[in-house]
Amino acid sequence: MRIKIIAIFALVGFLIGFGIFYLSENFSAGAWMKLPRHPDKVAKLITANSPYIIETTDGDFYQHEKWQEPNWIKVEIPENPNYPIGFEQPCDFSSPEFSIFSNSPDDIVDCIQIETLAADGSISYTLALDAIGDIWASQITRTAYETVNKSLCLPSLGLLVGAGLGMVAASEIFKLQDKKAKT
Repeated sequence: MRIKIIAIFALVGFLIGFGIFYLSENFSAGAWMKLPRHPDKVAKLITANSPYIIETTDGDFYQHEKWQEPNWIKVEIPENPNYPIGFEQPCDFSSPEFSIFSNSPDDIVDCIQIETLAADGSISYTLALDAIGDIWASQITRTAYETVNKSLCLPSLGLLVGAGLGMVAASEIFKLQDKKAKT
């Protein structure tokens, strides 16, 4: 009977650990930052050579560079952009950047996401334009090490904590049964 109680607690602990891993992978959001406002009206968000490029209503392209002044630098878009291996898509509002735990912008008018792949992970960039004309950016970096570490560590920790709690619960249950049998 003791083994069954410990096994049930260990299984529940493992499942809770696995659930926490799932939540950490799917609901951990990168913080949104508001980029400096561009003086011209933004017509479109695009990605080419950089995840932070806008097209203004006059047809010019600007790239955000946070290390230079001014922050928005006029650029020419090449015919065949040489961007790292990645996938551009319209925003998926069920992605972690838009979870209830993030500080995502309100009233999004235009939004794009790009995921760039590297040898040991990926970076998800999200660029959003809100109704006021402010541009917001979010970035989530995932590495293979971090994902494997969480996928092994959290369920294993849950298993150990569950088994420990199961041992304590089993011993208490048997103490109560012994008291009951003696009276």
